Amino acid sequence: MASRSGNAVRPGTLATRSSASSWGSAWSPAIAIVPPAVRIRTRRTGAVLRSVANNIGVTEPTVVARISKTAGLARPSVPAMSSPIARNVKFTAHPGQGEPLAARLLAAAEQVQALAGCRLYRVGRAVDDPDVVWVCEEWRSAQDADAALHSDAARAAVAATMELLAARPELIALTPLGGKGVVDAAVGVPPYTRIALDEVDDLAPAQGLGAMGEARFANEALATRATGVSLQRLRPGARQPFGHRHVQAEEVYVVLEGSGRVKLDDELVEVRAGDAIRVAPPVTRAFEAGADGLTLLAVGPRTPGDGEVLMDWWPSNTT
Repeated sequence: MASRSGNAVRPGTLATRSSASSWGSAWSPAIAIVPPAVRIRTRRTGAVLRSVANNIGVTEPTVVARISKTAGLARPSVPAMSSPIARNVKFTAHPGQGEPLAARLLAAAEQVQALAGCRLYRVGRAVDDPDVVWVCEEWRSAQDADAALHSDAARAAVAATMELLAARPELIALTPLGGKGVVDAAVGVPPYTRIALDEVDDLAPAQGLGAMGEARFANEALATRATGVSLQRLRPGARQPFGHRHVQAEEVYVVLEGSGRVKLDDELVEVRAGDAIRVAPPVTRAFEAGADGLTLLAVGPRTPGDGEVLMDWWPSNTT
């Protein structure tokens, strides 16, 4: 593995570097503030799905980082594809500056969520020295890690962080092998999966909810490892008999057919075909179909044990 300066770094060894680009912290070029639940409307469902895909990097609960398509191009001398890289980086702050240093690195962690090439970026402070902060990161490729530092905003943020340091960052370069917390290509899993959602088992009748509609959870059929997908149908006038919320998982609901309402905490929002609704994890939500029924596609990160169901949260005898 080669460093940005061209010097070889042997995986599993310790290296120290002095330049601002010697570590892989990344800041996105722009930050936009959005409310916890956002609805967009387009003329066609296909356009809605493309919009959802383009904005999948929205961060919880209210910050979305939008990355320019032209930002972070790979260096011409480096092949377009390369192996994943990982590294642990030790930052030592000036005495008493550990907390502001950690805050800046946590801000970087928020913003790299929008970068497809960043697989892991975890920040922690040393138990025995509060002025020492570690960053554990993994990138799809060395090019992705380098590209994250190309913008003027990223370089300025790195320079500001370096001012807090009492010593050069220490970098341990690693070869990723696997483990919990990093989603990678699994042995035996095909590169893509295509299914018919209407052929996925409907779990609503088994839960005594057949009169309400259908609930088809496609995770197993699609062999997803990090994404949850479900097709939800509510019969005309039906209301979900429960609300639910999450600790970490942000979800997007795309209205495929029909119309109705969604209750988001204490707010009621009208929805119709062509709408997409982003809901932040702690927001309790439930849907109600209009006279023409309501068909939803729900997409979000697959996080077992992350959800909480609240029965009778939106009673049928209330508006």
